[in-house]
Amino acid sequence: NRALSNIQGFTDALQLQGFETYSRVLEVAEQQADTALLEGLGIDATTEATQVIRIRRLRYVDGLPAAILTTLVRADLGTRMQRYRLEEVSFFDLYQEILGQRVSRSEATLQVTLADAECQALMGVEAGSPHFRYSARNYLEDSTPVEVVHGVFRGDMFHFRTVVVTVGEESPFIVATDS
Repeated sequence: NRALSNIQGFTDALQLQGFETYSRVLEVAEQQADTALLEGLGIDATTEATQVIRIRRLRYVDGLPAAILTTLVRADLGTRMQRYRLEEVSFFDLYQEILGQRVSRSEATLQVTLADAECQALMGVEAGSPHFRYSARNYLEDSTPVEVVHGVFRGDMFHFRTVVVTVGEESPFIVATDS
């Protein structure tokens, strides 16, 4: 039984199960963070740079396109990350190497979504097929937000397991009220 604080990223979780993983980098770009992203990365716009680095990757599992992930990090971290082969490295491992801290907490949501044109083109799935839309904010050991991630995981390849731990009064269940 792993401790609850032992967070695994995509690469480690799948490689431990015997799968081969790699990425194709689709884009690395700088962008201006909006209010939600500033909050997500814990950036104080009054005293810190508000530019972030966006890294979009197509993730493969055993040679099959499996997920499209967009990772957003502070610009200084993103610049340092670009010195590495982003196609081959675990971002969680990079954070430990660059920042000296492990990712220790993740707050994530999953929603069902239907394949759009990008999913069809990049993952070779049928139009309208069901997939998982994933959004997460991941934190370092000192509780600093290190990344915001948005992505789509193939519905025909993944099953997600959860461990629900109540934190204060916050419910683990969220009812979607918008269309």
